[in-house]
Amino acid sequence: MSVGITLILTLRVLQGKLESKRLYWLISGLVLAAASVAAILHLAHPDRAYDALINLQHAWLSREILGATLYGAAVGVTFLAKGHKAPAVLASVLGIALVAVQGMTYAAPAMVAIANGLTMLLFFITVWVMGCAAIPLLNLAPAVAALRQGIVVCMA
Repeated sequence: MSVGITLILTLRVLQGKLESKRLYWLISGLVLAAASVAAILHLAHPDRAYDALINLQHAWLSREILGATLYGAAVGVTFLAKGHKAPAVLASVLGIALVAVQGMTYAAPAMVAIANGLTMLLFFITVWVMGCAAIPLLNLAPAVAALRQGIVVCMA
């Protein structure tokens, strides 16, 4: 959801439809923080979560943790920069990379049923739909057309 919010906010910043407010970027960061806490708590040994970073060369889960950290840092920089274009675009690019890495984490060759491009596509559609659906919660104009398109693509 955080990446989806970031994508919509960046799109609106680039279109000039969004005034510089830190609150929006703070909320995106808080959503990421809540998701990160949930991810750590669902580990078998949360106290050893740092061990997951050891195998960056071979493990998609390690890359996912690194990607989430980089994305979170970019959202933080965008917050500090009051939502200016360059940091917002950087946060969006890192968010897209994070979703791609998450898709690869779940597309393990051992799981034949989901080890295909459909998993990645569904990850991106979910990010888009959740981002569009969350925008009204920020008291911004809803992205109805974008939400509708995302839902139609998901159903197709």
